[in-house]
Amino acid sequence: SLVKLVYVTAGEVVGEQALPHFNVFLAPFIKGLKEEEILEGVRGFLTMVNGIQAESGPGVLSIGLDLSIPKSLAEEEAYGMGGEALGSYAEFTDESLTLASAVMEAFLEHYKGKPGINVIPIVNLQKENLNGEDGLLYKAHELAAETSLPLFADQSKSRGDLVYMASGVRFNCDWTGDWELDTLRVGVLGRVDLNLPRLYYDSREEGRRFEVLLDERVEMAIRALEIKYRAINQRGEEGVIPFLFHTWSGDRYFHLRNSIRVLSIVGLNEVIAAILDRELKYGAEEAHLAERILKQTVKRIEENAGVYNARVRLSAYPHPEAAERLARLDVERYGWSKVKVQGDKEHPIYTDSGLIPFSSDIPLKTRLRFEGLIQKYTGGGHLAVIQLEDVQHEPEDLLSATITAIKDFNLNLFTYNLESTYCLACGNKSYGSPFKCPKCGSADTLIYYSRLFDRYLPLKYWTEVRAYHRRFYKKYKLESEIKG
Repeated sequence: SLVKLVYVTAGEVVGEQALPHFNVFLAPFIKGLKEEEILEGVRGFLTMVNGIQAESGPGVLSIGLDLSIPKSLAEEEAYGMGGEALGSYAEFTDESLTLASAVMEAFLEHYKGKPGINVIPIVNLQKENLNGEDGLLYKAHELAAETSLPLFADQSKSRGDLVYMASGVRFNCDWTGDWELDTLRVGVLGRVDLNLPRLYYDSREEGRRFEVLLDERVEMAIRALEIKYRAINQRGEEGVIPFLFHTWSGDRYFHLRNSIRVLSIVGLNEVIAAILDRELKYGAEEAHLAERILKQTVKRIEENAGVYNARVRLSAYPHPEAAERLARLDVERYGWSKVKVQGDKEHPIYTDSGLIPFSSDIPLKTRLRFEGLIQKYTGGGHLAVIQLEDVQHEPEDLLSATITAIKDFNLNLFTYNLESTYCLACGNKSYGSPFKCPKCGSADTLIYYSRLFDRYLPLKYWTEVRAYHRRFYKKYKLESEIKG
C-alpha cells in the first residue's frame, strides 16, 4: 500500500519525501466510492503517515494536489487496483477533484486547533484555476487561513509537470524531456552552499577577482557532488539501499542519474550590501546586481555540469545551519566591522531564502518583485514565505494575494505564515505569541508555532539564532498591502 511505501522509503532517504499528483494518480482507485468513504480513507492515511514521519526523523511528507488534470497526464494511461488499465487520467477528472477536496477537508479536521508539523500539501495551480472562481482554490485558501500549511505552486506556464517539494526543491521537465523520468522517482543527491560574501571578502573586494573565485567554487562544488554521486551509486550496487535500487521489469525504482545536485546561494543580500557599501533600498540598482550575480552563477553551473553530464541546478532555499555557521565564521575571520550580516554580535546570520531578509520593513509588493526575480534563476528550488499579521485573515484576501503573486510578480512557489499558539491546558489556538492563553489564562502550557523552512514548527525546535530573528519579522495585512 501507499503507507507501506512511505514507511519503507523513509529508512533510505534523509529529509523529505514527496507524493506528486496525489489526487490524480489515486483518482481511479476511488471510482464508485461515496464521499464519506473517501474522506474516511484520507483521514486514516494522514494519521498513519503523520506518525511515520514523526517516527522516522526530521523529514516531512509533501502531497501534491492538482486542481485540474495536468496536460502532461491527461492522455496518459490510468491504472487502478491490480494494475488494471482503466483509460486516461482525463476520464477521472471528477474523481481527482473529489479526492483533492477530501484531502483538504481532512487536513482542516486533522489540524483544527493544534498545528500539524509533518505532512504538507502543495497546491498546483494551472492557468484555468487563476480566475478566482475555482471552488477548490477557495477551499485551499481556507486551509491556508486556518493552518498555514499549504504551499502554492504556479503551473500556468508549464504543462503541469513541475514537481515541488515542501522544502522548495524543484523538479522540472528539463533534463531528458520525459516528464516521468525527470520528475518522478528522483531526489536531491547532494547540496553545496555557496557563501557569496566570503568570496567577495577573499577577492579583496575587487569585482573581477570575485567572479574568478565564484567560477572556481562552482567548479569545485560540482566536482564534489560528482564524487558523492559515484559513492551513492556504488553503495546502491552493494545493496546498502535495497529498496531504492531494486529493479522491476529491468527498470530501477530510483532514477539516480536523473536526480538533481544542488548549489544553493547564501548571503546574496549581504554580498550586494558589501559591494554597494550602503544600506539596501531594494530598487533598480540592487535588482540589477542581483540578476548579474545569478546569471553568472547559472552560466558557470551549466558549463561545469556538462563535463560530468550531471543535472546540477542553482537554488535559493534555506539550510538549517549553513547561514548561521557561515556568518559566524566570516565574522571571526574578517571582523565585525567589515562583515555584513543580519543581527547583532550574538546572533549573526546571512540571508538564505531569496534576497530580502524577513526583518526588512518594505512594502509587500517590493518583496514579491524581488522574490520573483530570484525564482527566475533558481531552477533547483526556492520558496517565498509571506509573513502575515497576527490576526485572522480571510480566505478571500489570501486568494487575491495568490493570484497577484503569480500574475503580477511571477512567483513559482510560495506560502503564508501565520504564527500561532496552542494551549495544552484547554486546547485553544490563538494568533501571535501571547504570554498567557487568552481563553484559560495558563502561561506554562503554551506552545508557540511558526514556519521554519518546510514546516510549521514549535519554536522550541528552532535554533537560538533563528528564534531571535523571528521576533523582528515584518508582517503584512494582505487586504491593505495587495489592494492598497
